[in-house]
Amino acid sequence: TRRRGERFVPSFHQGRKPCVLLDSTSRVRPLNASVYYNTPDPAVILKGRKARPGERKEMKVWNVDEFDQFLVHVERPVYRIFFEFLFWTGCRRGEALALQVDDVTDDGMVTIDKSIKHYQNGFLPTKNNASIRRIQLDEKTLQDVLWLKAQHLGPFLFGGPTSLGITQVDREFRKAVQLSGVPRIRIHDLRHSHATLLINHGVNIVAVSKRLGHSNVETTLRTYTHLLERTDQEMMERMNGLHTEVCANSVKNDAKMMPLKIKTA
Repeated sequence: TRRRGERFVPSFHQGRKPCVLLDSTSRVRPLNASVYYNTPDPAVILKGRKARPGERKEMKVWNVDEFDQFLVHVERPVYRIFFEFLFWTGCRRGEALALQVDDVTDDGMVTIDKSIKHYQNGFLPTKNNASIRRIQLDEKTLQDVLWLKAQHLGPFLFGGPTSLGITQVDREFRKAVQLSGVPRIRIHDLRHSHATLLINHGVNIVAVSKRLGHSNVETTLRTYTHLLERTDQEMMERMNGLHTEVCANSVKNDAKMMPLKIKTA
């Protein structure tokens, strides 16, 4: 009964250390008895600790060939184009799910100004102010998106009357990953794959940051430091090669300009 519970809970915890309860998703939950009997909650609320630089796991990404291999095994067009959109734009999943048909122009400009998780909960704001942005689609992605837009099944670009459900999106993604045999990654890693593709091809880091909707360039630098170090090494190799070539040409030009010595009898 409630009266017995009120007597039991305080006496049970007297002289004992506070406890921590975790559910299946590792979130701290209060004692049910404390909630039910309206008594002080003895549970300790723990906040997650951010990983230190040396503790971060290696980022898993796909290259273009791996993504194409995966995409072949996505059967339904709306999901195939959705994954294509994520890989070639670097959009967050929630930003893409929230897109309306009118958010994409015929010349390939996409307006990102909202997000969504569950359709029943409505639209959510973007992660930060910098996430409100306009990005340009490449020609192939634009062609597929315009085809999807022409179907006009509803206001949502990816879905129709409602947005695609995240559970079904995850299911389709995992299914195609298994069938294709490509390395397992998360849906969010399609965003990292896009950033990796841009950085490895020498795109300016400021442009990458704006396209991803990061709050500042420092976030982009911190997230992709390992790629930038590799890019710096490649840059120095190119500079060394260029410098060597310039020096070689300079020596040739100097040799041509050297005056000829005229032999006299």
